[in-house]
Order: sequence, then structure tokens, then C-alpha cells
Amino acid sequence: MNRLNNVVIKLWLTIIFIVTTVLILLSAALITFIQSYFTQETENSLLEDAKQISQLVADSDNKDIAIEHSRKLIEGPVGLIIMPDKDKAQSNKNQIKKQMYEIIQTDKDYQQVFDDGKQKSEHINITVNGKQRTYVLIGYPTQHIYGQSDSKYSGVFIYQDLKSIEETNNAITVIILIIAVIFLAITTVFAFFLSSRITEPLRQLQTQALKVSQGEYTQTPPVNSKDEIGELSRAFNTMSSEIRQHIEALSSSKNIRDSLINSMVEGVLGFNDKREVILSNEMARDIIHSMDEYSSEKLDQQNERTLRNKTTQFEEYEINTRYFVIIMSYIEQIQPDGRSGIVAIIRDMTNEHNLDQMKKDFIANVSHELRTPISLLQGYTESIVDGIVTEPEEIKESLSIVLDETNRLNRLVNELLNVARMDAEGLTVEKELHSIDE
Repeated sequence: MNRLNNVVIKLWLTIIFIVTTVLILLSAALITFIQSYFTQETENSLLEDAKQISQLVADSDNKDIAIEHSRKLIEGPVGLIIMPDKDKAQSNKNQIKKQMYEIIQTDKDYQQVFDDGKQKSEHINITVNGKQRTYVLIGYPTQHIYGQSDSKYSGVFIYQDLKSIEETNNAITVIILIIAVIFLAITTVFAFFLSSRITEPLRQLQTQALKVSQGEYTQTPPVNSKDEIGELSRAFNTMSSEIRQHIEALSSSKNIRDSLINSMVEGVLGFNDKREVILSNEMARDIIHSMDEYSSEKLDQQNERTLRNKTTQFEEYEINTRYFVIIMSYIEQIQPDGRSGIVAIIRDMTNEHNLDQMKKDFIANVSHELRTPISLLQGYTESIVDGIVTEPEEIKESLSIVLDETNRLNRLVNELLNVARMDAEGLTVEKELHSIDE
């Protein structure tokens, strides 16, 4: 079986996927928030410094000294540019400040600091020593530093490299990723343990279900919890017990049925709608195997009539000097799949047939036996009546013959009465002990 089809692996991978997704989204949100927070804090700090410098220069009587002190206080981690007019840029050997002057003079947004007195903050990219660097540049308006000017306001510009913020963000990112990996590893172990605990009862149910499919109902999975899996285990145990009881009842019924069918004097056959034998006892099998071609064809025709008419059909068969009667009855449902069929009862009528023949022969013999004494009685009686026999000795001899024939008729009549009594009451035989010597 493919390992990916294992419930434990599926549940474990699902938990890991969910936790990993949550950690990634949470880490991305934290990193983005921290970067935005530190950048915003830096901008707010620079803006506050710009306000203080603007206020300091505006309130100072000596502008140059105030500007010089501001540069000494600010410059270092950050850079400071104070421009009395937008068109007057100081010459500077510092490459960074030089590029900042160019950006301030060429960027229309920063021109609003001089013209409209608006503060401005942007992230700009400049090249330092051949590398691209990102700076935050804050522009803040202030009063004219040196009197009249072409611009309405002077500008205080403070800039700072974001490299330190990026380094801080990178460190925080590494810390967050390390914590996320640790949590992921812990979650992996926990998820595997949890999935194993959850699926262990399911594996026991699977094993028991396979045993039940193989006919073993004695073992039952233990119920160790009260949750849905525990309820499933209890339901499975109940189902297994009921299946065992039903199978035992069916087996008992089948054994009784087979015993009854096999012990029957008659033959029993069961056919489905495709004329396939699905039930038979030994007598029926012997009779079917002993049928000739004519009898087999006759049996098929009776089978077809029974299925077509759905009524009971009777037929007599003579097979190898034996006589049988086959009674076929239509059954609406003879198989578990709902298919119809036929049940046939085969009765051996050989003895009955022979008995009827014996009765016919007996009646014929008795009729013949009766005709002889009646003819004699009639002849001797007519001889005496007609006066053919006149001598006393001859008359006596004739009457003696008449008496003998009368006794013979009496015996024949008694035999007929005995036969009639045997048919009505049955033949009883009384057994008695006798001495062999006598």
C-alpha cells in the first residue's frame, strides 16, 4: 500500500501544512510590521529632529552658529542639509550630500517645501562606492534664514541610511524564522503523536473488519475512549455480534433444511430462471443422471411451461422400468439477488404402479376363475332342469359337482373381500413364537 494513503501520514501532513502556512503568514506579517514600524519610527525621529533644528535656527540670533551647532549635533549617524533657498546649494565634497542636493533641487515634491511650506518624506536610492543604498530623506520648511529670498521658505533636510534598519530587520527575521522552525519541529512531533493516537483505534477496527470478512467474529476491538471513535468501536462490536448471531441462525436453518431435504423419500430440485440447478438432494441427482435424452427434453419442456405460466405442472416419467411423477411449482424469489425459479418434487411411483398392475392382473385372474365355476354351475343346473340327467346317481353326482363349484365360488368371493378389506384397512401381520420341533 502506498505510504501516502496511510491515514497517519495524511493527518500528519495536514497538520504540518496548516501549521506551516500559519507560521509563514504570521512570520511575513510580523516581519512586514516590524520593518514598517522601525522605518516609521526612524522617519518620526528624523522629522522631530528637523522640527527642533528648524525651531532652533529660527529662534537664534546668529543663524550661522545655530546651523553649525546643529550639524555637530546631528551629523554622524544622520546627515543634515540646511538650504536657505531652493536654488542655492553649497558645494560639498561629500558624495552623499552632493547627490542629496541634486535630488532636492530636481524633485518637484521637495520643491513644495520651499514654495508651499509642506514637509516631505521619501525613500530614495543613491549610489555609494558603487553600491545601491536606500536612504530616508526628510524635508521640513522653516523661516527664511538670511532674509529675502526667491523662495517663501528655507528648508531643513535630514537623511539617514536605512542599512541599520535593514540589518535590524534581518536579525529579527532570522530570529523569527528560527523560532518558526523550532515550532514546526515541535508541531511535527506532536502532530505525528496525535495522529498515531487518533488512528490507532481505526487500525484496530480495520484489522477486526478484515477478520470479520474472513468469518472470525470472536475478537472485538477494545473501547478506550468516549469520543466518536469510541462510539464507532462500540457500534462495530454490536454489529459484529449481531452478524455472528444471524450467521449462526442461518447456518442452523441451512443445516436443518439440508437434513430435511436429504432425508426426504422424494427427490428435491431447485432451478433458477436460467435453468441452473441450485438445490438438490441425492435421490434427485441420481434420477437426473439416469434420465435418457427423451426424459431430459421432457423435463426442460415442463420447466419452461412452469416459468411461462407460473403455475404448478405435473408430469409422469418412465425411466429404466421405473415410474416417477415430477411436480414443479413457480417461486417468485428463489435466490438472494431476487431472481425467480422453480422447485421440483420427484416422487417414485414404481411401487404404486406395480400395485395397480397387480390389481388389474388380479381382477383379470379372478374374472377368469369365476367364469369357470359359473359355467359349470350353469351347465349342470340346466342338465337337471331340462331332464337330461334323470338317474338318481347321475343327479347326485351333478349336485355334488354343483356343491364343489359353489364352495369354490365362496372361496373366491372371500378372497375378494379380503383384498377389499386390505385396501380399506391395511394389511396387518401378527408375529408369534412357535417351537421349531413342533
